[in-house]
Amino acid sequence: MSRGFVVFSIALAVFFTTEVKAQFISEFGLKGGINISKISNVDETNYKAGVLAGIFLEVDIPNTSFAFQTELLSVQYGDKDSNSEEVRRLTYFQIPFLIKYGISLPDSDISPVVYFGPYAGFNYKAVVEDKGGNVSGDGNIRSISDDIKDNDSGLLFGAELGIKEFRFGLRYTTGFTEVFEAGMSDGEKNRALAFTIGIALNKKNN
Repeated sequence: MSRGFVVFSIALAVFFTTEVKAQFISEFGLKGGINISKISNVDETNYKAGVLAGIFLEVDIPNTSFAFQTELLSVQYGDKDSNSEEVRRLTYFQIPFLIKYGISLPDSDISPVVYFGPYAGFNYKAVVEDKGGNVSGDGNIRSISDDIKDNDSGLLFGAELGIKEFRFGLRYTTGFTEVFEAGMSDGEKNRALAFTIGIALNKKNN
């Protein structure tokens, strides 16, 4: 599964840089950030910080203030045990499909945007790290991939402030799919608040 997504990401990157297609794309670029996550319905756990990183593509909807944006991200979810040094790290390929509404500020380089939409996720790594597991502090890591569902889905909404080619954002994701495999699940789902920064590599002049 992960091999397929590597191929897909390469193909998508080629698509972004194809001059023939560029006329239909209002923006594409890079995005990264911090994902502060927790798995719902799990007792005695705290939020943990992870990373997100990837690429985005935006297409304007003509004669409106709306646009469509999709992204290909690697996103870390999980949580931290309240009573130990164990941290659960679940890493997904995530593809959001977003509708954006831009607020026009004439003669300004600042462009506020709000957005929402569904996302699909595909788990490619799931581990538990015990940071107190040895003297060196490097921790003991064990795979829990067999316990985690391959697929994830949910809703994402947020806001973004564009300043020239930079994009500063705040977003919240709420999962619809249970995290754990059948027989182990009790309604646990991914939840996260993310702080993002992006850079548009081909911003067009309006």
